[in-house]
Amino acid sequence: MEEREEIIVRPESALSKNGQFDLRRRPLQRYKERKRNKLVSDLAAQLANVPQFIEAVGRSREKVLDISKEVAEKIANGELVFSRKGATGEAVGILRDAKTGKLFTQLPIKEMPLELGSTIASAGLSLKMQEISNKLEILDGKINRVNRNFDLNRYAEVQSAGDKFKVALLTKDTNMKKALLL
Repeated sequence: MEEREEIIVRPESALSKNGQFDLRRRPLQRYKERKRNKLVSDLAAQLANVPQFIEAVGRSREKVLDISKEVAEKIANGELVFSRKGATGEAVGILRDAKTGKLFTQLPIKEMPLELGSTIASAGLSLKMQEISNKLEILDGKINRVNRNFDLNRYAEVQSAGDKFKVALLTKDTNMKKALLL
């Protein structure tokens, strides 16, 4: 069997000119990594809203027309009627005279989703909740750092007291021994 040599390829940004790991770039890399993780976390929090959003967009829509009062009265009286598509029978924004069938006017029709507001509100709410969660994680990290510093400080005080006690036992001078034991 042939022996094969394994080659490890690292990205150039992690290596310095002489091929060693560059410690100066590590904080920047960790910052970019945290930023990327935050983005992924924010997107993952919004994934729960996607089905609700798609369902709200797919529901029935309301047709909105901007017409004058006179045109509305003529529609209500039956003088004007909406033109319909031949294949589907769906009303379009063209008004025709009911008797002659002549084109009267063309109206712009806008489709408005009926229940999209609650979906947008829930997406905004989950985004704010994710922001609060991120801030709490940052606060938790800072609290853990403070607690670690307190623990290290207590440990250092115990070590220092133990060292003073050992020095006091080895010292022959009584005044010095008394000062170290106090």
